[in-house]
Amino acid sequence: MKKLLFTVSVAALFLATGAAQATENYFMLCGDKIINVYGHHGYSFTQISAKRKRGWHQEGDSYYSQELPTQAFRDGPSDDLPWLFRGQKCRRLPRVD
Repeated sequence: MKKLLFTVSVAALFLATGAAQATENYFMLCGDKIINVYGHHGYSFTQISAKRKRGWHQEGDSYYSQELPTQAFRDGPSDDLPWLFRGQKCRRLPRVD
């Protein structure tokens, strides 16, 4: 009985620590903007572009990025539309591996 209780408590501990470290990282399309969403309790929003723009950071050789203010985003009406960006509906893009 003690061995079973110990095994269950260790499994619960692994499950709890794994869930605490879960972080979302996905892309969404808001109008004509591609935005990367990263975070769990607090989110960061980064606009991605293939064109060089003034004040943007270069990410490798392929694209540029700019951090967007979190105040510009609101919770969306559903899971399919998780965010609103300055009143525009944003849809989550499918993951490509």
